[in-house]
Amino acid sequence: MLCGLQEGKVAGTLSEWFRVKKGVRQGWRKGLRRILSLPYNTHSRLISPVCDFLPVREELICRCTSFIIKCLNICNSVVHSVSRNGIYGMRMHSPIVANVQFCCNYYGMSPNDIPYVNKRLAWTVLWNSFIAPDLDKIKLIKEVQSFTKVRFHYFASQKLIL
Repeated sequence: MLCGLQEGKVAGTLSEWFRVKKGVRQGWRKGLRRILSLPYNTHSRLISPVCDFLPVREELICRCTSFIIKCLNICNSVVHSVSRNGIYGMRMHSPIVANVQFCCNYYGMSPNDIPYVNKRLAWTVLWNSFIAPDLDKIKLIKEVQSFTKVRFHYFASQKLIL
């Protein structure tokens, strides 16, 4: 189960979590803007690549698929058979099957391709989704940040010497 909701309910699938917890993702991006001293109107798509973090949605999808792959490759015969039959066989209505379907639909893949959903795929899809002006903006923000860090360290070292 992913997170607690109001009235004691629990979101069991990624799609439920993303629907309910939109504010968590917005808060995460606002916090990153503040920490990085970015302007408040920096587009939310640019924040994750600037930080070298996957967006929250892609990160959770990668973690979920990693868990599913571990369930499919585990030595415990009960966990292995239940997860394999649920995903590849009977398509029962369980959170793990719903998460597999959500992850595969998000990347346009079939459930047989679930082992290929990983961070490398997520980064590739993310970088391919940017247009040239966005890439230029990301590069500029990173350059400004590196200049700010160098300037801060220079002045900090000067103060220590004095």
